[in-house]
Amino acid sequence: MTRSVRTIPDDKAPGGTPDVGPYRPPAAPGGGWKRVILLAGFIVAVALVFVFDLDRFLRLDALRDHKAVLESLVSGNRIAAALAFVAIYAASTALSVPGATVLTVAGGFLFGLFEGTAY
Repeated sequence: MTRSVRTIPDDKAPGGTPDVGPYRPPAAPGGGWKRVILLAGFIVAVALVFVFDLDRFLRLDALRDHKAVLESLVSGNRIAAALAFVAIYAASTALSVPGATVLTVAGGFLFGLFEGTAY
């Protein structure tokens, strides 16, 4: 089995010398640390959700108990409420926090069938 190796043509080689090996683009500096920091941030965010019991707000009981407050917030600031809802939904999905079904129902409940589906 042979591997194809991409080489730089002689006229494009750095310094005008012929290339003697496969072309390997330079690695991005600090690339490994970026992944570690991203993973650590993800782990901290998930831990904070459960330490502060933030998933209690992603239950149907919470939606029912705070119905009047949520409706008044949406009616007073529809655009800000929609942006906040999209941000919360995206964060909940990204962190794999249980409650996506409740957020889906809440979208329809707060914004109506068509807008809730769009968000």
